[in-house]
Amino acid sequence: MEYQLTVVRVGFGGNSGNGKYFYTYSHDPIHLVGMKKGLKMHFSLSSDTPADFKICQGVGTGFAWDQIIDPQVSKDGRSVKFTNKNDKHCSFNIGIIVHDPINSEFIVCDPEVVNVPDPQPAAY
Repeated sequence: MEYQLTVVRVGFGGNSGNGKYFYTYSHDPIHLVGMKKGLKMHFSLSSDTPADFKICQGVGTGFAWDQIIDPQVSKDGRSVKFTNKNDKHCSFNIGIIVHDPINSEFIVCDPEVVNVPDPQPAAY
């Protein structure tokens, strides 16, 4: 699964970095309903994100620690890949940390991920 991440400096009114940055994902929240287990997730900075912004780390939070494995940041720092085990029904956030070198700031961009590997219809 491919996802785009746009991060820009706005000065104030943003959703990260004490309001100085705004980020958005091509899909947020990310719903993985009925998807295969061991799903590869690839997050890339969009062309609207300043070229000097780089992803420095990808981390899991909460339930993600046992669902998200093997984060790998690309050599150019413009993308990160994870494997989502997707073997439990859960909701969690992934933290993708972006660095703005001009302002020496780290921006936490944390989309919600919803894993539902084997959806079952409700019994009526």
